[in-house]
Amino acid sequence: MKLYIAMGIVLELLQHKKVTADKLAEKFEISTRTVYRYVDDLSLGGFPVISFLGRGGGLGLAENFSLNNLYFSKQELDLLLYMCKNQKNKTAQIKTLCDKLEYIKMNKYS
Repeated sequence: MKLYIAMGIVLELLQHKKVTADKLAEKFEISTRTVYRYVDDLSLGGFPVISFLGRGGGLGLAENFSLNNLYFSKQELDLLLYMCKNQKNKTAQIKTLCDKLEYIKMNKYS
């Protein structure tokens, strides 16, 4: 489940320039503190997560970042899709993640 949430956070940050930790926590049904743990893990994994401080702040990704910059092999994408599609309790977020991974695979490896 951790992988789904981490990838979901990345995809959410890609879709929106800035998202608050509270909104991410609500969307993924986790605590705000857990959101920050995921953000730390993503940063350590090479994702350029940035923080916007002050009123109207939030989390985002560096402007030049896109999933095309990620170097998932075809096998890794296939594995992620397999895990996504075979999840027993598919939530709307997992279905959305599956759709987005499928889109990435089609655009990168077709």
